Amino acid sequence: MSKASEEKELKLLKRKCLFLWKACVKERAGKRCEAILENGKRCNKTKRLQIHHCESYSINKALRYDPKNGFCLDLTHHKFGGYSAHKSFIMMDNLFRGERVADLYYLKKVRASQIELTNEYLLTQIELLTSELEYWTEMNKRKKHPVEEITEEPDQVQFDELNRPKFILKPRIK
Repeated sequence: MSKASEEKELKLLKRKCLFLWKACVKERAGKRCEAILENGKRCNKTKRLQIHHCESYSINKALRYDPKNGFCLDLTHHKFGGYSAHKSFIMMDNLFRGERVADLYYLKKVRASQIELTNEYLLTQIELLTSELEYWTEMNKRKKHPVEEITEEPDQVQFDELNRPKFILKPRIK
């Protein structure tokens, strides 16, 4: 295989991963905006949705196609409003402190990972993203969304086969 055809195949795999990543994030959000408004309620708009990378798409290859590294936001909450993911740290903090506390701890743990975007890695990501998309599609059909109720950093985090966190909290002695 020539270098040009290898690069073309790699580009196609990256595109497919990004497409599946966006679909996973959108499906996990129930195809609704995940923004937590200043009054503490979820936005829930369903039109003009975009997917936002928490950790930079261009800098962090390890998290580029990880659904935990994304939020589904309407256009205003993504880029153009004063209270948007691109303009407000408080907006991002509220997003994570809503239903996504576990994802914040996961991103902190995985952030420093270094990976090479090879064909093999991307094919593995496509398999993982496909099964993650199937999982969230099924949860949406059943109208069941697992919500984390943890408000403090866990003592230990374990991950299942799809990198969904399972927490082990030590009992607190008062």
